[in-house]
Amino acid sequence: PASEHAPALLTEAGGQPESLDDIPRDSKIAIKVVIVNARGLPAHLKSFWVTYATFTDHELISTPRPDTVDIHPSFNHTSSFPCLADKQLSDLMLCESLTFQVWGKHNCSTNVPGAPGAGGA
Repeated sequence: PASEHAPALLTEAGGQPESLDDIPRDSKIAIKVVIVNARGLPAHLKSFWVTYATFTDHELISTPRPDTVDIHPSFNHTSSFPCLADKQLSDLMLCESLTFQVWGKHNCSTNVPGAPGAGGA
């Protein structure tokens, strides 16, 4: 399932550069992560949330966990983390990835098609 997100770089002044080359070396920046929603998640799960770790400290960040059975959940999550635009960050952004994991809890309802234990038609 695809998750719609838009990582972006912000300069100290709040502007958005066109590329990494437009950011002066060793300047303070923030990486902004926006997770809007996910689509087509399994119907036998509910209460979805997304986790990811930042480039800089690898701390796990989690979106809120709405209690819903909607297979197209909206997260509307925005987070930004500060970092230094140095060679290490440049190497990380070129060679590493920012991985998003979508999680969900089992929906115990037997009325959900495709749910474990659901009755057949």
